[in-house]
Amino acid sequence: MADGVAWGRPALAYTWYKPVIRPAGRNQNRWETVPDMTARLISNGAVIGEQMVEYSFTIHESPIRFASVIPHTWPDLESWLERIKGWSGVQVGTAGSTVLGHRIPMIDISAGRPEAAAGEKVRIFLMAGQHPAETESRYVLQYLVESILKQPDLLDRFTFKIVPMVNVDGVVSGRSYTNIRDINLNTAWHEAEEETAQPEISSLYRQIKDFRPHLLVDMHSGAFPFVCRFSYAMNEAERQMLEVEIRKALHELPFGHMLPAAERSVDVLWNKGLVKAAFVLEVSRLPNDLSWYERQAAELLRLITGFAARLAGGRLISSSRPVAYRFSLPHFGERLPAFYYHHDLTVTKSEIVNLEVNGIPAPSGLYDIYLEQSGEEADRIGKLAVQPGQWLDIDPGAGGGHRLILPGYHLANQRLTIDFCTNRAEGPLPAGSVLLVPAGREPGDCEIVEYTAYRRDTELQRRPFYQNWPRLLERVAATDIEVASPEVASFQAMWEDMVDYAAQRQVLDPVDPHYGAIYSDEDKYSFRDAACAAVAFMQRFHKERSAEWKNRARLALDYAYRGQQFTADPEVLGGIGEMGMLGSKGRYRRIYEKPSGISGVDTGIIACHAVRALELGLTVEDQDIEALRHIAVWFQNNEYRLCQLRHHQGAVTDCQNSNAIGAAALTLISQFLQAQGVFVPGAWWAIARRTVMHVLDGQEAIGEWPYIFGQIGRGQKYHYQSIPDQGMLIHHLLLCRADEEFARLINESGCLPRLAYWYLLTSRFVEEGDITLDYEEAPGTGLGFSCFTWCRFMACAAIAAMLPEIGNRDFWWRFVFSQLQFIQRKLYKPGTGRAPVLPSVVPLTLHSWIQALEWNAVLLYDTLANLSKNDPGR
Repeated sequence: MADGVAWGRPALAYTWYKPVIRPAGRNQNRWETVPDMTARLISNGAVIGEQMVEYSFTIHESPIRFASVIPHTWPDLESWLERIKGWSGVQVGTAGSTVLGHRIPMIDISAGRPEAAAGEKVRIFLMAGQHPAETESRYVLQYLVESILKQPDLLDRFTFKIVPMVNVDGVVSGRSYTNIRDINLNTAWHEAEEETAQPEISSLYRQIKDFRPHLLVDMHSGAFPFVCRFSYAMNEAERQMLEVEIRKALHELPFGHMLPAAERSVDVLWNKGLVKAAFVLEVSRLPNDLSWYERQAAELLRLITGFAARLAGGRLISSSRPVAYRFSLPHFGERLPAFYYHHDLTVTKSEIVNLEVNGIPAPSGLYDIYLEQSGEEADRIGKLAVQPGQWLDIDPGAGGGHRLILPGYHLANQRLTIDFCTNRAEGPLPAGSVLLVPAGREPGDCEIVEYTAYRRDTELQRRPFYQNWPRLLERVAATDIEVASPEVASFQAMWEDMVDYAAQRQVLDPVDPHYGAIYSDEDKYSFRDAACAAVAFMQRFHKERSAEWKNRARLALDYAYRGQQFTADPEVLGGIGEMGMLGSKGRYRRIYEKPSGISGVDTGIIACHAVRALELGLTVEDQDIEALRHIAVWFQNNEYRLCQLRHHQGAVTDCQNSNAIGAAALTLISQFLQAQGVFVPGAWWAIARRTVMHVLDGQEAIGEWPYIFGQIGRGQKYHYQSIPDQGMLIHHLLLCRADEEFARLINESGCLPRLAYWYLLTSRFVEEGDITLDYEEAPGTGLGFSCFTWCRFMACAAIAAMLPEIGNRDFWWRFVFSQLQFIQRKLYKPGTGRAPVLPSVVPLTLHSWIQALEWNAVLLYDTLANLSKNDPGR
């Protein structure tokens, strides 16, 4: 590095790396990421077609050291080797010497003398550091060794030889990819037995030839973050076995490709018959956080030992019996309405029983599903499906006992969901149980635990609409509205009143510290309200073409950006705090008051509305680009665990809402900035994609998403307490459809019709036959979230946006208008001197989310636009 400019592979460096710095006088292991670091590609004037990466960041101490990844040096390794020498079963020796005469360290780990035990145990050879700059793989290997030493029972079955740094000369001399002779060692193994062989290769070759490992793993650092990739040298049966073990072992780490190795170490060694199987493992790169490498090591050890044991002809021996779980069909089964399966709303009774269990404490991986039934019950279930419509016949067997009905089920989201086709649509559910058994085990080998964390009750039979289904269909069919009717015009007039009121409350005095903000009836100048108002004002601009509305939108959006905070803390940089939020006890209501902690929810909502306002024609300015880029950086920094984005500063819960909000923000920001010609790191798209997939995994069979992934209690039923959660999540998941791939994933998942049915069955009749979402009639001192008018606008907007995908367009079109009629008749109160639409169905103290007038206006505009576009009468 020179003058702040880094050379190398610029696309990768700019897209993936989170460089680290260390003040020169600081402890050499205290490397830190730089939250405010920005990077851009620039041309190298000296070499045509060459590019550089220029990094910019604030220096608080000088001088500093700068590195693309946390360094791992020869002294680091020597210090670590000295530390592990005292562990039982460890012998630290030498595999050979390098060109410059450095010793190549090798670690033997075995119970008893390694040479005596090797012939009786499963032999594993691990190595890393052929390429000096790939420090991540060396850190992972060190943590993997420590994991072995913390599990001494492993040494009853396995013996290990480990070379933690192959290319010592390259590390010592500061090379990135080669040894001191500029040779890429990974491509030099074919010369291992020749006089021209590199000394590092010939030394290791002799060790491997003598050891004859069942499995050899050559560890490297991958080019991509949060993903492990494999290049293998083995036969097809063993490759399939490896893939099974990968799916069983890797819980937190997704894996990328599995490709045949070609002319690399593992390929040469396997073809010479020195190893039974071998693979190159590219460990997951990023973040620059040693705890991340430690977590990888724990999963990779499970993979390596599990696969090696299978190669050696047996299963991994454990000191304890594996655990299987039993789920009672009567306790976790439910006959969902027939329209969940064939979308005919006139039929409710179904022979299908859905078994669903959430919050299962078993680790992710492959399991075999067994059915337990007595002889007389054995013919009651004929088919099963784990994917909608993909039915598999169940062999009735000899009746009774355990019947294997589904081998290799991939449990990846703490939830088991299976549909069973039975021989009747009414009466008691079939007796019996389902067993979840670790793949390849027999139920009799396992400790079987009866799962009793809860008993499933969706409340379906007590839902008003389900009890009065013919009346519901009749009432919705009676909603006879035409797009050009006076009634629709009255909804538009309601929208104009809402936007007018927001404009009346906008601060237009340039001297006022809240210039551009909307002064809410909740006595706050919320950044979120201002961002929503910017969109509402631009929608009004499109209708009237008055420059006043565009100017108001600019002022509102500029105020929303003022909520961004900029400190060196990655949990803060670029994020926005929420005014009036419960966590601050409502004390943060003015811009000059002490900010609350960062809200990932508000940060994402503001980003989505900012992009929307700009796409509606608000002039794009430099502050828009910078604000949106910093918001994306905040989400990138706050993916605190794979696929999990912080709900708020310090949060570590897998909140489905904040995941969807963050995915939407990253999707819209990335797409918008690319359209402006601004480079977008691939990491933003990668985070958005895996988070969308994670959210889709979290939906339950009835269409509900528990607030926390896998949570029991705030989920599993048709209940008003989840109404706000569903609206927030589906609104932002639908925004992710701006990307074609995400739209395909979401539409093909089947999540949209399921959610529509959940909304339908969580609605109720009120006086005069009106229809609205259910709500808590006497919230008392509680939040009363389900009472918010915002929830009703959100449901209408979501269903209207889903009309092309959920079928029964005429029914849903009328259903949305029925919900709007309730809002207009019961909650629209113009001319009172306050917001023209009441904030809630029952009176509540205004705070936090309740008012949301500006967002309600945006949602109403979008609802009417989608109803017009999807009018079934057209």
